[in-house]
Amino acid sequence: MQASVLDSLWGLLAPGGRLLYVTCSVLAAENDAVVGRFIERHDDAAEDAVLPNYNIRDVMRSKACGYQVLPGTADMDGFYYACLVKNNA
Repeated sequence: MQASVLDSLWGLLAPGGRLLYVTCSVLAAENDAVVGRFIERHDDAAEDAVLPNYNIRDVMRSKACGYQVLPGTADMDGFYYACLVKNNA
């Protein structure tokens, strides 16, 4: 379902636009695996290594694609995000 949502939204995104994929999951199968397969399927997609909140940079874990915080880190819940940018065709 997540792949279908990403594929549908990607078609609406203008070249140069960014799509932020965020989950409250800590499972790779719902996070960096989804984003990695998406990038493999879309030649115009690339990961943008943006960290929108520099206050939490020290607690973010870099994943194969995207970033993750594990539950309990700095008293936060677990979450994941990856920023995708649409390259010009």
